[in-house]
Amino acid sequence: MNRKSRFLLLLSFIGLFSCQFEKTPEKIILMTDKGTPVVFNQVQYGEIHLKEEKKDLAGYTASGDQVLDWKTDFKITQTSDIALKRGKAFGLSWEVPKMPNDDFHAWSYFNPVNIKFNVSANTELITELRGHRYAVVTYDEPYFAKICKELEDLVGPAECTINDVQPNPDCQILHDQCERLNSKVTNIEFIVALGGGSVIDTAKVLSASTLGFSKVLDFVTNEKKELNLPSIPIIAVPTTAGTGSEVTCWATIWDETEQKKYSLAHPDLYPKYAIIDPSLMVNKPVDLTMATGLDALSHALESIWNCNANPVSARYAIFAAKTIIRDLPELLSMPKNLALRENLAEAALMSGLAFSNTKTAIAHNLSYPITLKYGVTHGIACSFTLPTILRSVAKIGGFRGEALQEIFGTNLLKGADMLTSTLSAMQVKMRFRDYGANQEETTDIIDAAFLGQRGKNFVGSKEDFLVSARADNVV
Repeated sequence: MNRKSRFLLLLSFIGLFSCQFEKTPEKIILMTDKGTPVVFNQVQYGEIHLKEEKKDLAGYTASGDQVLDWKTDFKITQTSDIALKRGKAFGLSWEVPKMPNDDFHAWSYFNPVNIKFNVSANTELITELRGHRYAVVTYDEPYFAKICKELEDLVGPAECTINDVQPNPDCQILHDQCERLNSKVTNIEFIVALGGGSVIDTAKVLSASTLGFSKVLDFVTNEKKELNLPSIPIIAVPTTAGTGSEVTCWATIWDETEQKKYSLAHPDLYPKYAIIDPSLMVNKPVDLTMATGLDALSHALESIWNCNANPVSARYAIFAAKTIIRDLPELLSMPKNLALRENLAEAALMSGLAFSNTKTAIAHNLSYPITLKYGVTHGIACSFTLPTILRSVAKIGGFRGEALQEIFGTNLLKGADMLTSTLSAMQVKMRFRDYGANQEETTDIIDAAFLGQRGKNFVGSKEDFLVSARADNVV
């Protein structure tokens, strides 16, 4: 019996099962009893390419590449997804690698943050802080000093105020801030984080640093599995619509000296409360509004083309992305419009709830060197590659594909064109060299990004990304 006949007989046997086969795997790997592999590379639904890898398989000789049609050659219209994934028959055993767009058999979603959406943040803070000792983490700006004074008048003075937070919190200043807080740590029951993502990230580092910043730095740099440190509950009050840090359990730590970025992640670092007050965002500058809005858009999309995505995170992401694409351009022309601010605040929150369960993916891994080396604002750095990434996953299936189509329409290539136009209208440049990276540096950035953990979260491939990037003149 030749190779083709034997495989047809095997598939006919599999075809006795009645379950419908809905998802097409990339390849089927058949193994002889002796462990000899034969790989069948499937290029699209409806046909399989038989790729010769070993000769003299179980007494017969394989011959070159063949193309078989499911319906004509296999004589079956329905096969079992389970049977195709693994089994044994006719002296052969086989297993199909799980693909990212396979249907979910099991998933989970978790987020413990108590969320309060109100146009009066101080009212909510009074409820939670009255009778408790607290510290404040914020910016050294009159606007924030005014809010802190109002809060102090209502619930009493803070035990400690850290008001020298900088964008992209760096190791050196975090060390100094932790020392200042630790002098008061025995008296503090809450940390109030009043500000944008950098403030909330700083508050998380401070919360975990009650035994010293060195313990946290050791945790993130040496990838230790346990962080057995007492943490201080956080009340997060975001004043920008972007990072979603108010509903996540991680913080970004930057090391400008070493040109590195670390992620502090621990379930104890979810804020206890997130108080979202859109009125606190009304007076934010247009450039900050745009950058934070694009950061939220990136979080939403990154949570969809993500190995860790689930149907709940996808629903949050769809709402967030559609709202941001619709309302952010209008908000930039009417920055004091409270209704639009409310829409963006809600979208950023939903985006945070989406990626709180998935983490980010390839766009963020590509962005970190652009921010560290070339000083590009994070929201811009993590969004200029989004159209290219969308094109590279245009054929994605399953609930991820459905989610992207709900945002961009059934033709994702046209959706990528629309996204390019939206970003270009906001003066976002679309090429690596626009931000200072030459060809060699761009290649290094892409190679490193796909090797990193966020790159591994991505359901697409480096090869497809590069095809799209070259076609778009991004690289």
